[in-house]
Amino acid sequence: IGFFAYFIYSYNRRLRIKARQKQDELKLESLRGQMNPHFIFNSLNSINYFIAQNDRLSANRYIADFSRLVRSFLGNLSSEFIPFSKELEMLKDYLQLEHLRFGDKFDYELVIDPGVQTDEIFVFPGLVQPFVENAIWHGVRGIEGRKGFVRISFSVGADCLQATIEDDGTGRKLAEIRKSNLPGKISKGIGIVLERLNIANHLYKKNFQISISDLFSDREETGTRVVI
Repeated sequence: IGFFAYFIYSYNRRLRIKARQKQDELKLESLRGQMNPHFIFNSLNSINYFIAQNDRLSANRYIADFSRLVRSFLGNLSSEFIPFSKELEMLKDYLQLEHLRFGDKFDYELVIDPGVQTDEIFVFPGLVQPFVENAIWHGVRGIEGRKGFVRISFSVGADCLQATIEDDGTGRKLAEIRKSNLPGKISKGIGIVLERLNIANHLYKKNFQISISDLFSDREETGTRVVI
């Protein structure tokens, strides 16, 4: 009996070690996705554009936001959990950076429920940003004739933190149709997030979930709602 108990314990331990190794690999893939060549190239192009326009204020702001964002990417993904306040800082820098580039395409709002203690809650790093990126690149950037809007909100649910990302953009169906005509990268970040969450559920015996739906089912441009 003792031998079989040890065998089962050893087997489960190996499974957990493999799951943690896979989690580390996925975190590295997340970092590679966020620091991809398109992002770097587009950011440098934006800085160059502001300099060419002699817009020193925007160029300086962009460089400061870009530098801070890169530090956040590198620092946050080296940890298994980070304070929610750090994740918020990264999201704010990312939103400011994208809005400085595409301010003519969208506005945004970041809402934190008063009950959320940002320094006392710890989260998996980098789970929300890929969905925000998707809302901007494949949602509101595809709109013609009007300005889009992206809203990110956080609230405390049943023993967990809930993030909701909403955009009034083209929606999933139209975005897929227009994707070939819209310059930019196709993000693998969402698939990586889903895999990371599945592994986390296995490691910590949780049931974290992500749901994706249309925001306006009665419109041609349905927008998108993501709940994490």
